[in-house]
Amino acid sequence: MPRFLDATGLYASKGRERVLALVAALPEEAQAAAVESAVTRAEDLFLSIVTSRYASDDLPATPAATHPLIAGQVADVAFHRLEADHSDLTSEAAESVRSQAVAHWRDVAAGRANLVLPGRPPVDDTRADVYVEPRQPTRVFDREGLLRDVVRI
Repeated sequence: MPRFLDATGLYASKGRERVLALVAALPEEAQAAAVESAVTRAEDLFLSIVTSRYASDDLPATPAATHPLIAGQVADVAFHRLEADHSDLTSEAAESVRSQAVAHWRDVAAGRANLVLPGRPPVDDTRADVYVEPRQPTRVFDREGLLRDVVRI
């Protein structure tokens, strides 16, 4: 059961003919399963990265509740997966868009970016705030024998 994107959303994002052209060599009943599998794998990748910061329950539960940005990124990764599985050649454009989506998800997981969700992003209070007091520089000789001031933290 798709959570962030269904086949209809993938068709709308990437073009129905374009998606079906990738799986055209498969029997007709297997085409829908291949598209569903690519979407599921893209969603699993999204969840594996993003749930390090967001609880799974805080994420949308249906494709209708999913923000278009998240659905679009999942569609990008699913389309790339379809190309990789059912085409002899993966386009550089699909690879680039997939890489950008995954990089954004990793930025979200690291706290450098936020997902577009209702409410505020969770606050990470598991790490204590760190305050570094400035130290006086230490005078050392470098390899050329010159005296330098070095601050060690």
